[in-house]
Amino acid sequence: MNIDGITLSILIKEFNNELEGNFLKKVQMPSNGRFYFEFSHKVLYVSLLSSDCYCCFTKKKEPSPNHPNSFTMFLRKYLNGSRFISCTQLGSDRIMELRLSKRDEIGDIRTYRLFFEIMGRNSNLIITDEKNRILESWRKLINDKRSVINGIEYIPYIGSGISLTELKNKDYNYLSSVCEKYSPAEKVSRFIQKEFQGIGKQNLEEILYRTTIDKSDYTEILQDGKILILKKILLDIDNELSDLNLYVYEKEDAKPLLSPMSLIHAIDEGYSVKKMNPSEAVEYVNGSRRKNTVINERKARLRKILEKELGKLESNINNLEKDLLECTKSEELQLKAELIMGSIYKFDPRKNYEIVDVMNWHTGREKRIELNKKFNLNHNAQRMFKKASKLKRRTTIVQKRILKLSKRLAYIEDIIHSVELIEDENDFNEIRQEMIDAGYIVDKNRRKKGQNKKKVSSPRKFKFMDFEILVGKNNRQNDLICRSHSREEFWFHAQKIPGSHVVINSAGREIPEEVFQIAARLAAYFSKGKTGTKIPVDYTRLKYVKKPKGAAPGFVIYDHFKTLIVNPFKHIEELDSEG
Repeated sequence: MNIDGITLSILIKEFNNELEGNFLKKVQMPSNGRFYFEFSHKVLYVSLLSSDCYCCFTKKKEPSPNHPNSFTMFLRKYLNGSRFISCTQLGSDRIMELRLSKRDEIGDIRTYRLFFEIMGRNSNLIITDEKNRILESWRKLINDKRSVINGIEYIPYIGSGISLTELKNKDYNYLSSVCEKYSPAEKVSRFIQKEFQGIGKQNLEEILYRTTIDKSDYTEILQDGKILILKKILLDIDNELSDLNLYVYEKEDAKPLLSPMSLIHAIDEGYSVKKMNPSEAVEYVNGSRRKNTVINERKARLRKILEKELGKLESNINNLEKDLLECTKSEELQLKAELIMGSIYKFDPRKNYEIVDVMNWHTGREKRIELNKKFNLNHNAQRMFKKASKLKRRTTIVQKRILKLSKRLAYIEDIIHSVELIEDENDFNEIRQEMIDAGYIVDKNRRKKGQNKKKVSSPRKFKFMDFEILVGKNNRQNDLICRSHSREEFWFHAQKIPGSHVVINSAGREIPEEVFQIAARLAAYFSKGKTGTKIPVDYTRLKYVKKPKGAAPGFVIYDHFKTLIVNPFKHIEELDSEG
């Protein structure tokens, strides 16, 4: 969730109160656009992603990458060990300035200014010296409006308009003159956003809701003193900003809202409200989303490795299949050689032929065979026998190779499916370890076999009609739930597509048909076919599920099975209502 200027103003007051006397210990950028500034007693998190533009104190710090980029190293060089001076806001817009001081190599105190432009897709982080010259920036920028390049003066991009605080000194005539700049067809929302800094979408909605003139034109605003009503509402809101807290508004099946003021329109729409200190409120609203962002980034890295390997395998299999097609000529060569030897008595043995016509006793028709004129008939036939034999041997080798690569390809598709099911760091670590064991990732911190081996995390567990249904999140868990249950329990898997293993833990009880249906629907939902309909799901007892010796994790063979055709759950929450 992106924050606006008036929300940022509340956060900045908190930053000043909490960071006084602190020293900056370390700067981290775990992924592009997400920064951690670790102070003596607090960790300041700043996200400059277009979809998540905000800042707050946090207790959840991610590990630093092994090889930080050049911008992070620059920040560390100049800022590590610096002392916090102040945190200010430029105007009422979404630009935060952080001032830090540090002694240089010769002992002189240097002041550095960090400008955080928290502006969605135009966000940036710029470091300048005390003279406001740009030393470095996260993003370079050159256009007709302004430039952000090293060595030039930093010019902030501040939106037009005045702050709400400045409105106190403006009278009716000022507001009237401002309104006259807009045509009657233009909306109040445009007027407010253009003439007042730092008001975001949801806070704008509140202002319009309080005025009840969101559909009016500007001629109506000037009538009956409505413009003074608007001024009073804006001043009331400015007074609310003196409270150093934020409000969190929540409603089922709706995104939470965050604001430093009372959102009457949200309360009227059924939102519940809670008051929290600024960073706690921002972290509460964005924490889970940030966690998902981190997980998604890690999933993308694993997926990229696997898809690259998948591409190699598909290319190799394609080449082998072409080779196999070439090998099918062995039978034709064998036949030609046999026909030549069967009719050799009809030809002059001392003569070299370029073409011969011989009788094909299989069809009763003549067959024309092209020969190498350098050799006689017998030599040509022997060469064909030899090449046919070689192609037959190669056919066997190529078929075995295709089978082996096809198994590897199916295994990688299984891992890719498991990557899509990652929910937390434990899931990520398990799949990453599996990829290390399979040789798809080189572990730079490799330990001896068996040393510090991590336990396998728990599979998903669902309850239906008092029966526990287990669903593996990855191949290691799939193997575990197959090994750790009675051989009489029922096992489910989507037919011929990557998916999770599902086991009903019946504890010897008779299983109702409804439970079979739910287990099958879970197997379909946690498979590659989850978005489809009428997915075939095989099921059998665990005693008929075998893992071949040396098989990859999660790979099994099974028999004595039956098949259910089911529709996957659209949302897994459906199970709760059915159970």
